[in-house]
Amino acid sequence: MGVTLHLGFDDSVASDTKHCGKSFMSEIISPSYPDYFNLDDFLTPEEQLLLYPDYNQYDDKVDKYRHIDPLTLKDVFKKVYDYLQKYQNNFPLTHLISENDKNYSSSSDRFNYKGHECYIDGFHHDYNHRHELCLTYWQNGWKPLEWIKASNKVIVGDKTYYVQTKNKFEQYKDILQELIDICEEGIKANRRLIWVFSN
Repeated sequence: MGVTLHLGFDDSVASDTKHCGKSFMSEIISPSYPDYFNLDDFLTPEEQLLLYPDYNQYDDKVDKYRHIDPLTLKDVFKKVYDYLQKYQNNFPLTHLISENDKNYSSSSDRFNYKGHECYIDGFHHDYNHRHELCLTYWQNGWKPLEWIKASNKVIVGDKTYYVQTKNKFEQYKDILQELIDICEEGIKANRRLIWVFSN
């Protein structure tokens, strides 16, 4: 199940979605991988609380959420943006995979290879293998079988895959810039914002 994020004026409807994405929530908003992206490195505890959105249950009224000063929130988003840009080479890469060079995702469909049920994982988060794809197989749990050098086109057995590689800054800069722009709108309009998520 994905995560939906919304940033808007304090009287806006929270279901008016602005951003979607489980990976943005799990890697940037509440990092699940603090071994490579730790908010403590550049945000105060107060800024981290501000970065984390309120939970939207859809039936809640807007007045139940925090009404946030857009200038303060913009500063937090800008710190995240700048940190990702400055340290982009310190994080794992993201490899998007496609069988038809059109529909890209974080992993391939499952297939048989060398007698194993396998899939290719492009979101493995292993910095030591940041330029590689993880060929993962099932043996009492999913485990790495091989590491494959990421390139625009990868052949595994009789399968051909197309790969698009991005660093963490490239992956998230557009979302962060949109959030910063919404904060700018709030500043110009002298309006507070609500910042919520739902799943």
